Amino acid sequence: MINSVYYVLYKTLVFKSETGKRFKYEIYQSSDASTLTASVSYLDDFVPGINTWVVIEPELILPLEHCHPEHTLCEVLKHFNDRYATE
Repeated sequence: MINSVYYVLYKTLVFKSETGKRFKYEIYQSSDASTLTASVSYLDDFVPGINTWVVIEPELILPLEHCHPEHTLCEVLKHFNDRYATE
């Protein structure tokens, strides 16, 4: 029997940068609860009337704070502030 690990969407967070650009973090937890990852996207509105989420970081590994995934908000917020808040 193969023990396969799959990922389940845990939480979705959307942040707005200083210039109004929106970034979405989709946080996934592995079925064995050993890993948290996030997919980071930004909302592209290049074509008027058409908004598309464009993935810019497909697999951001998040640290598990003592096996409590609810603490990932701090990690995600820090990542956003360090990388995208001023865009």
